[in-house]
Amino acid sequence: MPTQRQAEILRLLVDSYIDSANPVSSGELVYSNDLGVSSATVRHELAELSEEGLLFRPHKSSGVVPTEQGYRYYVESLLHNVDLPLNQKDMIRHQFHQVELDEDRWIRLAASILSRRLESLAVVTPVYHKDVRVKNVDIVKISEYRAMLVQILEGGRVQRALIQLPGGIVWSNLKEFVDILSTRYSGKTYSEIEIAYRGLSDPAQKQILESSINLLKQAREQYDGEPFVYGFTEVLNQPEFYVGGELIHDLLEAVEKGMLVEALHPIDMSFGELRVVIGHEHSETFLHPYGVVLTTYGNTSDSHGTVAVIGPTRMSYANAIPSVRFMADVLDELTMELL
Repeated sequence: MPTQRQAEILRLLVDSYIDSANPVSSGELVYSNDLGVSSATVRHELAELSEEGLLFRPHKSSGVVPTEQGYRYYVESLLHNVDLPLNQKDMIRHQFHQVELDEDRWIRLAASILSRRLESLAVVTPVYHKDVRVKNVDIVKISEYRAMLVQILEGGRVQRALIQLPGGIVWSNLKEFVDILSTRYSGKTYSEIEIAYRGLSDPAQKQILESSINLLKQAREQYDGEPFVYGFTEVLNQPEFYVGGELIHDLLEAVEKGMLVEALHPIDMSFGELRVVIGHEHSETFLHPYGVVLTTYGNTSDSHGTVAVIGPTRMSYANAIPSVRFMADVLDELTMELL
């Protein structure tokens, strides 16, 4: 267990290495910080921390860098009550106020903001509902024989389907039917709506209800599907991954094959839990070069999405942890507005 002085030196060293990506020497630490001790004393403390497995020297004549164990100690013992400044929170909230009440837009924006803020890969998934339910249904006339069915689900996802209408319909009657449908089946699942479908005889009404049911079925299959992923350029600009791009190849492949979210194991997390996973703590080898900060958002353990950032193990955890936590809070609030 590091002494108080060693812990402070370790914190300063990790912060310095996160900023520079270059091994840190005892002289640099003394020069840059008011430690009140000599370079020789700091060198001795660095040797002690190295013996404890918290630091290592990449080259014999170089400074030292944190090990994965060193980052773990830094995250668990040296970061206390990290939070975003109020002005940064206000800036993020303002960006969300400029978009429509549409879950796809929110999660796209959330991933974009996180990737830019943290210079990391950001992954945000839609809210996954075990029971996908309707919130509102509307229909918009396009022409005499065509209309657009617009369906909003609990959680905010917007669905649209183009409908070819039979001839001879009375539009006002059809609109009235959709309004009744929206009121009567708000909060219902597709299996509950299917019962009503069997009792209909009007072709246009049957077509509308069938489209609504099909959209719900698609949503049930897709909610745990495609995440929004932003920031590959940001990751490639990091020194660890710039040369040759070999380390990032496996990560790209995992995203293309739809394996990334599953590899983060969000399904194992309790609702609202924030998790930091570093290097070889990951079960999947393609994630070993990375540090990950992730949490969930939504409203219950049965209805939630995932927010995560992926960067080098040298990522700024002091920024990533409060950024991911606050983004989940914002998405929580937005999701609740649509319930």
